[in-house]
Amino acid sequence: LWNMDVWSIAMASTVLACKMEEDPRDIRHIILVFDRLYRRRRLVCVEAEVAAKILKSSQIATSELAKNKSLSEKEAILRQIKPMSPLGPVYDLWYKAVVEMENRILRQLGFTLYWMPDSHPHKFILYFLRFVLQENECEKTKEELSQRAWNYCNDSCRLDVCLRYESENIACAALYLAAQDCEITLPTHWWRELLISRGNNNDADGILSTLGNAILSLKEDDATVAAHSFLPSLKGDAFNDIESYLWSVAD
Repeated sequence: LWNMDVWSIAMASTVLACKMEEDPRDIRHIILVFDRLYRRRRLVCVEAEVAAKILKSSQIATSELAKNKSLSEKEAILRQIKPMSPLGPVYDLWYKAVVEMENRILRQLGFTLYWMPDSHPHKFILYFLRFVLQENECEKTKEELSQRAWNYCNDSCRLDVCLRYESENIACAALYLAAQDCEITLPTHWWRELLISRGNNNDADGILSTLGNAILSLKEDDATVAAHSFLPSLKGDAFNDIESYLWSVAD
């Protein structure tokens, strides 16, 4: 992240993810979607309560229009903006950034991607549910619990836990948090049978606690602000830096 900006990495990762999931999308489509997201974040198009927290921070990069417009006015501004033209200089810069970053990511991974589609924590949710729930549990309870756990797995994708923990462990943490939310009692220490650990119970409990706290931290104010705004990049002259060329021409 010291040498590359987050915005380019996100666009290139989306392109690669679509290819790996056998649902390839045109790069132009990806750029237009991210252009829309880019403008929404610059205008801080969120609820007033969250917008107030974002605008209060001196480190957040926002457009001047974000400070004195209501959410409905910001939405009206966005509706009036035409999609980025594929013939313009800004689109050319975005396109080159995506292609260059895609190649960088592929080189970093050694062009070895076959294992990724089989490493999602989501695939373990239903298996683990069958293990921990009673056979006579009502279908509504199973559906609610599985959906909550699925949502927590989605939240975990916003963190780097997939690089530090096995997918089975992330699924266990998501299921544990979901059971707490739904107030469903599961067998005592059920996760010790499923977690991939060093073979002792203390290690399994520690992994579950660490992963659960990491996912729950996304609900804190700092994480909420970061999820809806731009933080200054570690790399100068990046997409999300006010001093960059792309920032000034986006208005």
